[in-house]
Amino acid sequence: MDLDGFWMDVGQPKDYLSGISLYLNSVKSSRCEPNSMNIIGNVIIDPSAKVHKSAVLGPDVVVGENCVVGEGVRLQKTCLFKGVKVGGHSWVDNSIIGWNSTVGQWVFIVYYFFIYLGQN
Repeated sequence: MDLDGFWMDVGQPKDYLSGISLYLNSVKSSRCEPNSMNIIGNVIIDPSAKVHKSAVLGPDVVVGENCVVGEGVRLQKTCLFKGVKVGGHSWVDNSIIGWNSTVGQWVFIVYYFFIYLGQN
């Protein structure tokens, strides 16, 4: 993806997450979800994603195409690629969850302690 005015080496997970944060901050007025009780800071949610009303997202979260975010989930500084499912009451922080992966219920993932890359 080409982003006018941006260049960053995002070859490492921590750099990718930093790049997402910078990008979200630059587009916060036009593409990020409006502030609500469960959205904190800059968050982009694909229109095809299903996010439970009790989930809390942000800051710096991207929820990709066809993702499912369950009841009571907490996401912060995290990118969910296409087709990711996050089970109820899980906490995902500072992580990249790859395509079509599943995070079960009551799972705690912090600071890319666990990174799912690719499918399941």
